[in-house]
Amino acid sequence: MALKNQLLSWLRSLKAGGSTEAQSAEELSAAEPSEDAAKAADTPDPALLDFPLEHAIHQLYDLRARQYGWAPLPRIYLDDPGVMPEGWLPKELERLRSGITTVAKARLEKTKQKPPKPKNPQNPQNPQEIEEEPIVLDAMPWIYNATNRLAAWMVVFPPVGEGLELSREMIDKCLKENEISFGIDEELLNSLLSNEECYLHSYLIAKGVPATDGKDGSIVDFFSREIKQEIKTDEFGQVDYTALNLVQNVKEGDPICQLIPETEGIPGTTVQNKEIPAKNGKKVSLPKGRNTEVSEDGTKLIAAKPGHVEFSGRTFQVRPVLDIGGSVDYSTGNISFLGDVHIRGDVCTGFSVRAVGNVRVDGVVEGAIEAGGDLIVGRGILGSQQAIVRAHRNIFAKYMESSRVHARENLQTDCIVNCSVYSDGHVQVLSGRGTIIGGRVSAAHGVSAKIVGSKAESLTTISLGGLPCAEFERELLLRDIEELQESQKKLECQPDGPAKLSRLSKTRMQISVNKMKLDQMDKELEVLQAELEAKGKARLECGIAYPGTEIIIKDKSLKLTTETHKCVARLSDDGEIRLF
Repeated sequence: MALKNQLLSWLRSLKAGGSTEAQSAEELSAAEPSEDAAKAADTPDPALLDFPLEHAIHQLYDLRARQYGWAPLPRIYLDDPGVMPEGWLPKELERLRSGITTVAKARLEKTKQKPPKPKNPQNPQNPQEIEEEPIVLDAMPWIYNATNRLAAWMVVFPPVGEGLELSREMIDKCLKENEISFGIDEELLNSLLSNEECYLHSYLIAKGVPATDGKDGSIVDFFSREIKQEIKTDEFGQVDYTALNLVQNVKEGDPICQLIPETEGIPGTTVQNKEIPAKNGKKVSLPKGRNTEVSEDGTKLIAAKPGHVEFSGRTFQVRPVLDIGGSVDYSTGNISFLGDVHIRGDVCTGFSVRAVGNVRVDGVVEGAIEAGGDLIVGRGILGSQQAIVRAHRNIFAKYMESSRVHARENLQTDCIVNCSVYSDGHVQVLSGRGTIIGGRVSAAHGVSAKIVGSKAESLTTISLGGLPCAEFERELLLRDIEELQESQKKLECQPDGPAKLSRLSKTRMQISVNKMKLDQMDKELEVLQAELEAKGKARLECGIAYPGTEIIIKDKSLKLTTETHKCVARLSDDGEIRLF
């Protein structure tokens, strides 16, 4: 672009009558295009307006060049003021082009030679008595104000004929007419007065201050809102089930999260000294839940009690943990708690533990357990078929033997021996011995183990698909309804009396409630079954499967008669169980 301007300036000097002989050889050689200049000429500047040669602004330039012998080429350029929004340049250039074109055409119209008038009006036909009226057009500063009024550029049109050169009075008058009074670059304006090449160039003469919107308030958490279980296996393939770190312990008075207050917006100022309003940040509140309180300065949420920190979806809450230093036995009785339970001993035979939250047992489980969250057993589960060990989420145990175990999500252990296992997720028996021997293991998504069955060909059933836990609970609910209906029939045969009416009313109410639960359960099962089918086919994966292993998928079954290595069993597209 610089080379193009230089060549056009030289051509115009010829057109204006300039002598080529006056140019030195050095000047001509300087005009020859170099390789770097050619590259620069091929890369247009996006902030520079390029006008065609017949444009009014070039005609004004020609008048200036003819009058003074030489003049710098027009250069209308929008400097980046650093206060404009992203993507501002193209729209502003179009507005500037339109404004420059209008002003240049109007000024060019004023430069046209006026018709000559006679000196002696009584004898207008005498050529010697006719005089031409000279053109007198003073320099004219013109200001372009950005759309958002945050920047202003000045272009000075040159004088024509006997017109006056640029003066400070002209500049001040132009500033006043455009109401430019803020952020003015006085040093730049004063420098234009002594710059003979200031004409037909654009200059950034004023900058405003953009408004700064306030920042929204935010919450900085000191505890995780989503607890993820991580099962880590050491180099020997062993898992420490007591180190799952599922409990986020907090002491009374400890901060749970901190409030970062919102900030107020800072108004801006246009080049016309007008205020630009700013938005204030949005206010947020501390997610205060159960067993938490706000600090005196209102910036922190602190624990009101020691316990376990959880995020319930909207609020942080502290769930106190029931810590039992020994075993659950005659010294404690059965446990029923609306929170988490940590048992440092065993759960003895004949006793039960029910908790809304997670249950952690450092020893052995011999009794019944129902956990609303996860169940973590440091040693193992050694129960009877009468006591049910149930978790509404995941179960992690060292081993399981002669037990009935229900996990609504996943189950992981080192060994399963003669158990009835129901899982609506995955059953993983990959750490430690990794064996499943005897009993029945039912899993919705799949079973993974090192060894299934035994060399003695003990009957080991692997049932895949469906929702084992949910379906078993539905069977229990149906059994309860049948027993209540039998009790109702017996009550109706008894003689009338207050006791009969009271018991009969309670029985009917319980039957009605259980039927409502059954309807709700059927709807949930339908949804869960659709989700399960969308995820794909369940499969059995094991290193060794011994004879005596029976695989059931839906209504199909396959009993192994030979020892199979690296066994992968699933339902094929033809509806039969295949080993891969």
